[in-house]
Amino acid sequence: AVEDTDVTLDEIRELFGETVATYVDYLTKTANIAAYIPRLAKAPEPAKIIKYFDMMHNYHHLDAIDPDFYAKKKPYCAEIMEECAVTEIPDLVEDTIDFYNKITG
Repeated sequence: AVEDTDVTLDEIRELFGETVATYVDYLTKTANIAAYIPRLAKAPEPAKIIKYFDMMHNYHHLDAIDPDFYAKKKPYCAEIMEECAVTEIPDLVEDTIDFYNKITG
């Protein structure tokens, strides 16, 4: 099953195709969290970008909500970013900010 769901990768593949199923497979954490980051480092660039924005979404406000949890997760997030070496992130962040500014303002 895909992380935190009853959905299988075969169902994802059937509904959304091989590319999406591949990304979901790379992004799904397993019981062996120590193996997750090296596996994610081998993921296609779009999967790494999805992970980056997922982390950004999940942890953006955690410092204000729960500083202890944020402090525990910060090294994990940094390790993922370092291992994945996502090269397109700076441009995507800039594009995302530009898009946000356009729709909000």
